[in-house]
Amino acid sequence: MPYILKNERAGLDDIVEAAEFEDNLIHVGHLNYVLTKIIMIFINRVGLNYDNFVGIIGVLQTMQLEIYRRIGAPYENIKIIENGDVPEIASLNASLLFEQDEAMIKKGER
Repeated sequence: MPYILKNERAGLDDIVEAAEFEDNLIHVGHLNYVLTKIIMIFINRVGLNYDNFVGIIGVLQTMQLEIYRRIGAPYENIKIIENGDVPEIASLNASLLFEQDEAMIKKGER
C-alpha cells in the first residue's frame, strides 16, 4: 500500500474525496477508467520516459500484490473455511508448513 507520510496524505485525500467516487464507481470498468485517467494526468505532468513508464507498471503491480495480500487472501481463507479446501492443496500446504517448522527447528529458530 502507499505508505507515504501522513502530512502528504491530507492533500491527496482531499482530492479523492472531492471526486465523489462513491456515487460514480459502480463497476470495475469505471474503476479502470478513473485509474487510467489518473495515470495519464501523471504522465502528462512528469513526462513519458522509460523510468516513468516502468515506475507506473511497478506501482500497478505492487498495488495488485498488496491488495491481494491484504484483502484477497483473507477473503479466500474465509471461503476455504466456509466451503472447504481443495484436498490436494490442503495436503500440500500442510506438508510445506511441517517442513518449514522442521527447518526452523534445525536452525534453532523454534
